[in-house]
Amino acid sequence: DDPDLLKAFDVLLQRAAKHLRVKELFETIEVWKKVVSHLLKSNELRKSSDLPLVSRIYDIASGHGLLAVLLAYRFPTMKVLALDREKRDGFAHYVEAVNDFGKALPGAETCLANLSFEVADFNRWSWEDENVDVGRALICVHGCNELNLAVLQRATEAEAVWLVVPCCIRDGLGQVSVRSPSLEGSDDTRHALLCGVVAAEFRATAVSCIDRCITNRHLVIQGDAQNAAKSPVATV
Repeated sequence: DDPDLLKAFDVLLQRAAKHLRVKELFETIEVWKKVVSHLLKSNELRKSSDLPLVSRIYDIASGHGLLAVLLAYRFPTMKVLALDREKRDGFAHYVEAVNDFGKALPGAETCLANLSFEVADFNRWSWEDENVDVGRALICVHGCNELNLAVLQRATEAEAVWLVVPCCIRDGLGQVSVRSPSLEGSDDTRHALLCGVVAAEFRATAVSCIDRCITNRHLVIQGDAQNAAKSPVATV
């Protein structure tokens, strides 16, 4: 409902519609709402436990980068980094459109001054600093196979808040194998079971979904490694 953001999208559609596919737009907005809710709730819990509040967000395998743009706009005091092996042309258009209409914080040149993009392989990438007192959040939407576990492992090591929307999880990647003749031809069931395995292994606090009409890889798994030891069983 933000009028400035609506103007930005309107301009974006006029200037560079080819960079904004309908599926990606709806998918990103639905995931964005999940991430925002999770970050707000996580920081409330961290504050009550005197733990470092999330101040840096990492959008891993960012792809088109729209999610990172929206997160940077929603959380102007947090640093947001989009990370991927390549930087798509659409990212610059998203940033330009939002900067044209968004309101910058006092002292900032643009409203997205807190946003950056880094071209890198996540498996070879390292934090910009190793400050253990920095609250971090790792987000990965439709990462494939090993990337999901790599992100979750890094989040665990950094005691970070995390949220993943797995695209595919190859059987045997985790500690539990999901194999049964009854699952032959039932990719959706197999995917859901493997997401459950991942959620249990990394002590997720919640498993939810976005509208399946948008994507058939609609399961959202979230947690906070800082509170993993005392986290309850994941809610669905």
